[in-house]
Amino acid sequence: MEQNAAEAVKWYRLAADKGVADAQYALGLHCDEGTGVEQNTAEAVKWYQSAAEQGLASAQAALAAHYAAGNGWEKNVAEAAKWYLLAAEQGHVEAQLCLGSLFATGAEGVDRNLAEAVKWLAPLLEQCDPAVQLVVGQAYATGDGLEKNPAEALRWLTPVAEKGNTEARYQVAQLYAAGEGMEKNMAEAARWYRAAADAGHAEALFHLGLLYAAGEGVEKNRAEAGKCFQAAAEQGGAEAQFALGERFASGNGIGRNMKEAARWYRAAAEQGHAGAAFSAGLMSANALGVEKNMAEAARLYTIAAEQGHARAQFFLGLLYANGDGVAADVEQARGWFTKAAAQGLSEAALLLEQL
Repeated sequence: MEQNAAEAVKWYRLAADKGVADAQYALGLHCDEGTGVEQNTAEAVKWYQSAAEQGLASAQAALAAHYAAGNGWEKNVAEAAKWYLLAAEQGHVEAQLCLGSLFATGAEGVDRNLAEAVKWLAPLLEQCDPAVQLVVGQAYATGDGLEKNPAEALRWLTPVAEKGNTEARYQVAQLYAAGEGMEKNMAEAARWYRAAADAGHAEALFHLGLLYAAGEGVEKNRAEAGKCFQAAAEQGGAEAQFALGERFASGNGIGRNMKEAARWYRAAAEQGHAGAAFSAGLMSANALGVEKNMAEAARLYTIAAEQGHARAQFFLGLLYANGDGVAADVEQARGWFTKAAAQGLSEAALLLEQL
């Protein structure tokens, strides 16, 4: 077989030296793979280049691949894109896929251009790299880089989700749950949230918990909701930590436990969750599940107040007015009462008049 390959190389070289593009490409392949001749990337690229300049699409694609990978050759993504484009315009499928992928992700020398990526990839959706499908699908879902189109997002994301990609499963669930520009389907949303949740996706666990709590798309089950919130909270999901704190504080489905409520409120608060920071502040101020600590209450109220939480602004104003946990400061009190009153909190407006 090796002797036959060497013989083929001899004849290809004769034709290649005479400028026959197909022979130049074939000789390049032999040099690339080291069949019938010693492996030599530089020699392979030389012959690909000669054939590519004559317009042979397969040679253009092979040359582009070397520039893109830089494997044994100088990497130059812009040059790769140029040759992929020439081959793609002749209908070379692999070049179209590679060019579309370059535009989808962007690289040094090639700006990210999702519209251009879709132009090349849409007709070849089933052959696309799942990672690229995910990028395009997310862009359609969010409107970041492409005009928002939930139906198109679903078309791009579903094949990736069906192959087991956890993030794609979560995104598909979100699309069905939102029902924006497409039919809302909470049963499908629950199915895909569960698929992502089974792989440990924190946000999917949280949203699945919400569905169990509300009985949307699944039978209402407070215990299951609690399990989902717990699992998501333990992964650091602030929304889940807040939801779990709420459930422990109210005893809704999992038994009232103020110490646990305080723990989860604080965990979410430290991530900047306004509602959790306010609730954790209340617990510190009123010795619920934790020792009373007005300075800590003031710190927590501040986290929430600075994000526009009206009741946190009001309570922080009270602390400054009374010098409780902070140094008394009428101007600070007035400032926070003013912000709370502007959001319609009548108690704040009343106290503002009394300062």
